[in-house]
Amino acid sequence: MTEWEKMCQGFVFDDSDGSIDIRRDHATRTLQAFNQSVEATTRKQLLTTLLRNIGEGSVIQPPFHCEFGETIEVGSNTLINM
Repeated sequence: MTEWEKMCQGFVFDDSDGSIDIRRDHATRTLQAFNQSVEATTRKQLLTTLLRNIGEGSVIQPPFHCEFGETIEVGSNTLINM
């Protein structure tokens, strides 16, 4: 079982594992671009690469923060506006 799989299943895991760092770094770069973007289309595209799923008609307004993103699913017609 990988460290990522252990983490997702709630087991003790090694947070310094390289595969976890890669996922965290991807999320950090994607969130930086998302939070700086003013174009709704660009933000939607970035969210589709970040999140496991974002439902039809859903909108997330910046700023948005998360550690990995790929464990997050957003249902249809959802508005997240922090």
